[in-house]
Amino acid sequence: MFANVTTERKVTDRNRWIALYVLCVGMPMIVLDVTVVDVALPSIQDDLDFSQSSLAWVVSAHLIAFGSLLAGRLGELISRRDVFLAALGVFTVASLLCGVAQSQEVLVAAHFVQGVGGAMPSAVILGMIVTMFPEPRERAKAARGGGQGRASTRVSGRIPPPQQNETSRTVT
Repeated sequence: MFANVTTERKVTDRNRWIALYVLCVGMPMIVLDVTVVDVALPSIQDDLDFSQSSLAWVVSAHLIAFGSLLAGRLGELISRRDVFLAALGVFTVASLLCGVAQSQEVLVAAHFVQGVGGAMPSAVILGMIVTMFPEPRERAKAARGGGQGRASTRVSGRIPPPQQNETSRTVT
């Protein structure tokens, strides 16, 4: 009887740590996307004929959605796991839409939706860690792991967009 409980506990422990690794990969992925957009701004401006002032909306749409969404409460009402999984879906579909956008309006709208998809996991990840690791010692280990995922993104920093001058542009 005790062997069953121990085996069951090991599977649960393993699943919790796997879930933590998934959570730790989620946030850097979202931050990396913002960096990729920053790097791609000159190409986006050329390909979709953005003016300099309109180009600011590509970044602003994402930031407005990301900064204003309060998905933490939604995670408490529905479930943090479901909000996290839905966020990955929203973020992935919006990223696809950004990639295939053929107009300024579609790109800005898709980037806004992408900001929603990025804000949702941010709001529930810490709550998920606290729930999955109720013991203080394990929670401290898990929080350090989650913190390292976020810190690695911050340490890598945002890559500045490449500098272009008139001689570096290709002439068609």
